[in-house]
Amino acid sequence: MSIKQNDWHTFFEAPSTNVFQKLQRRAWGESQFQSPGVLLTSLPELFAQEAFFELLKAADALPAFLQLSPRFHFLCGVACEELGKRGLSNYHRRAVQTLLSELLGSGDGTRLHPYRPTFTTDQYDLIRALQGEIRHQQLVRHKHNLFDVITCHDGEDFWFDVTRMIAANEQAARLTESARG
Repeated sequence: MSIKQNDWHTFFEAPSTNVFQKLQRRAWGESQFQSPGVLLTSLPELFAQEAFFELLKAADALPAFLQLSPRFHFLCGVACEELGKRGLSNYHRRAVQTLLSELLGSGDGTRLHPYRPTFTTDQYDLIRALQGEIRHQQLVRHKHNLFDVITCHDGEDFWFDVTRMIAANEQAARLTESARG
């Protein structure tokens, strides 16, 4: 079952960990699932060019599951602010805060209780929110799980369980390849 726009709005009106995790699982099940790094490439370019109207138009055309990306809402929020759309800007700002809060609540960043990002970009957004500066990053396999371990300049390690996210990316790539067939 895919994520629809109203699923996101329902979650946003009454955020809960259970609903957030359900939306994550649904996003990972999308046939077109890719980490936002691939799908959002045009948005940062438009952002850098200060083409804010075009950015919002491009954002509207993207899959609804990207509503789970703090980066998506950050870019849209700044674009709205620049275009004088204060209400939408505030909406996106709250969305960033809600999503970062859910990501922080998914673990404590240790090996035993890693954060569980929806997308690769979530890891960087979370580190930035925690005011960390990335020094090193490595993929670690432990038992049946894959972890992205990010070490900051202050020596603190942040563990992210990326098992489901990577599996979803691989599944989407296989589906895309077989469709090209």
